[in-house]
Amino acid sequence: MSKPSSGFSLTELLVVLAIVAILAVVTIPISGYMRARAEKVKCIGNLRVLHSSLGSYTNDRGHWPQDPADYSDENEYWGWWIEELESYGMAEETWACPAERRDRLIEEEPGAKVVSYIPTDFGPEQNAAYRYAGQPWAMEIGSPHDEAAHLLFPDGSVRQYVNNQDLGEGGEE
Repeated sequence: MSKPSSGFSLTELLVVLAIVAILAVVTIPISGYMRARAEKVKCIGNLRVLHSSLGSYTNDRGHWPQDPADYSDENEYWGWWIEELESYGMAEETWACPAERRDRLIEEEPGAKVVSYIPTDFGPEQNAAYRYAGQPWAMEIGSPHDEAAHLLFPDGSVRQYVNNQDLGEGGEE
């Protein structure tokens, strides 16, 4: 009677390695998709915080934020917006889409503001931002999500636009 071996056979090892390789091939693309999806959801959340901040600012002061137009430096301009809305819950980190922050932080110089959303320029008259329901309050600079930019509307909805085609709430067709 022969004694059974306590190790694995070559066939068993190859089968296990093949299964691990298949699982790795399947999960790597899914993890990239999941990261992109999470960044998109965070970006939409950032825009909703911006909506809340802009709405609170407008309700408190009776007018849309009026940025001084005499900034010679882009960092000063974005610094003004960040500082103006910070007390309304719009922290500096919230101004940047995670996808853009990941891409731009590598390229940017230290101290540069990473801002992904640009507010619409409404006049100082009372409730100007609420008069135009179809006019976005802010839009995403660039299009890091599926070649589409997010737009923030007065009702708090966030939509993506590709070549002037409305993709609906959150970018889903």
